[in-house]
Amino acid sequence: MSTPKKLTGRLVCLTLLLFLSTAVYADGHEHQHNHEHEHNHEAHAATIVNDEGTYYFSYPKYRGLMYAHILTMCAGWIIFMPVSCVLLISNSRYHLPAKLLFLVTHGVSIFLGFIYDKATPDLYPNNSYRKLEWAIICILLVQSVLGVLRVIVRTVLPENRHLMGSKEGFTPIREDDPECRPSGDSGQGTEDYYPSRASVYGDRDNQLQEFDGDEPYIVPTQVERVGYFAKTTERIESFLSRRMPFVFNERVMRVCGFCYDYIERFLVILGYVQICLGIVTGSGIFMGNRVFNGLAHFIKGSIFFLYGIITLGRWLGAFSELGWAWNVKPSLREFGGGWARKYVPSAEMIESTTIFVYGCSNIFLERLAGAGGAWSHGDLEHVSIAFMFIGGGLSGILFESKKIRDLLNYSTVTQVTTPSNSPTISTPGHQVPKNYGMSYNPIPALVFFILGVMMSKHHQALPLSTTLHTQWGTLLSGFSVFRLLTYALLYLSPPISYLPSRPPTEIVGSFCLMAGGLVFMASNKDTASYLDRVSADPMFILTVIIGIAALIMCWVTGVMAIKGWALRREHRKS
Repeated sequence: MSTPKKLTGRLVCLTLLLFLSTAVYADGHEHQHNHEHEHNHEAHAATIVNDEGTYYFSYPKYRGLMYAHILTMCAGWIIFMPVSCVLLISNSRYHLPAKLLFLVTHGVSIFLGFIYDKATPDLYPNNSYRKLEWAIICILLVQSVLGVLRVIVRTVLPENRHLMGSKEGFTPIREDDPECRPSGDSGQGTEDYYPSRASVYGDRDNQLQEFDGDEPYIVPTQVERVGYFAKTTERIESFLSRRMPFVFNERVMRVCGFCYDYIERFLVILGYVQICLGIVTGSGIFMGNRVFNGLAHFIKGSIFFLYGIITLGRWLGAFSELGWAWNVKPSLREFGGGWARKYVPSAEMIESTTIFVYGCSNIFLERLAGAGGAWSHGDLEHVSIAFMFIGGGLSGILFESKKIRDLLNYSTVTQVTTPSNSPTISTPGHQVPKNYGMSYNPIPALVFFILGVMMSKHHQALPLSTTLHTQWGTLLSGFSVFRLLTYALLYLSPPISYLPSRPPTEIVGSFCLMAGGLVFMASNKDTASYLDRVSADPMFILTVIIGIAALIMCWVTGVMAIKGWALRREHRKS
């Protein structure tokens, strides 16, 4: 009998076959492509690679293929992948259809990309876009295998078979349903072996025979795991569960589910990286030793951009179970939860730790482009900024530490509580302040404010690049101002509910972060040089990026709304 779980297994198997065929085609095509270009590769590289004005976006041939590849790639990673991820988080039954849409769209994009790659010269030798594409295919194959294995193990486990059998045994159908027998059959003696499709897919209201009473009478089906194929399946499942208990057990199912879920979340970040690499490869920037300047701007700008999306997500209610949505952290006694909800620190502690780690790593990263050379005043300037991150991040960590707070309060406690008095809290003066329930750590905002001010005055070789640095520095400082306003509002009126308080200042702050991060990415030397050659003014760049940031805000809000809709629907179904 067709059940939702069996249908899910079939869809997962179909997904695995789709990507296996895509990988086989890609491997065969890549081998053929390399074989065809083996003889003329050196001459081709000499005529194309040295021409710095030639890149994929300006290549005049096969532009339709390129646009189709870009469209399907963006549709898969920007539309279907986030929706699939939030539906998975919501435990929605619609996750698999959304995932299948993503896989189909991504597979078509890969297919179009390989065709375009074969038809055009290699304008960006040894690019990372193609390498990451292969890595993503492998990750998706692993995730598909984990999904199939989880479905198989869940089906083979004896307790799940019992539950499936009890659910299948009494499916309400109509006795006179003509679909209960195959076409051309008289209906005599065949109903026991051909289950009705209407028992699974039909309208439940048409499957109930109502009588004079209030409750409808449900006619039980006569099909209950019978027939040759059903018995054979049960025997195989029983054999596997007895002979291979180390595979078909509850622990394997949980491990597969855990890995599958976190791969899904990780794929969202990989999709963002793949889109960035596509922009770099298509525009032909960051070649040679210019890659270090490009990496610095894209990595740092992406940090601010993604931080803006997380900030907007917190305002929309994400991480509310951890107390990160400007709400009171739910107690474990009332809401339950595992080690994550018990030990995960505040959002300000995460921000301060990230700033500290970034400062430590930035000391070494700032010297990658000039390793072994003499130190310039520009190098010292950037390393000084790294020290600011180290000191600010470490200060924020100390301020967020509960042990440090207890030590700071101990002098007051020892003066108020004498040996003759009981240290038990009995008077209003002994009560813990109400604002102790929230974190008002201004250090991350202060670090970003100072960084924005410094970068807005950072001199560059091109006037356009200097203006771009002024723009993203101002936006970054604007985020800091609105974050401090958020703390002021919450200090005056601390949240008392588990629901997100949604201070309006965080919306503006998240927008400043997203727009500032995108402007930061666009302020690299290659992009600024190209924009200067085509006489693009800084306001053109700023207005385009602001429009993109506004659209991204709309889409993030829509994705979070889809998550809430899926949670409500699954809650009602249960």
